[in-house]
Amino acid sequence: MSNTTNSNEDAVDGTDAITTLDSHMPAPPKDGTATTQDSHMPAPPKDGVTTLDSHMPAPPALDLDGDGK
Repeated sequence: MSNTTNSNEDAVDGTDAITTLDSHMPAPPKDGTATTQDSHMPAPPKDGVTTLDSHMPAPPALDLDGDGK
């Protein structure tokens, strides 16, 4: 077995071989949920509003019955 950088087989020390790309990226959070991109973005509000929406003003309320109120 050859141990190339791109190998998905176990490395000599028994750990999984790391690809060249992964070895230059910061490790993901320990919970494994956030990607590198997400980890550099501000967290969205707890009510689930997206980051884009949270920076936009709220639209005016819809006047569904047409009475102007």
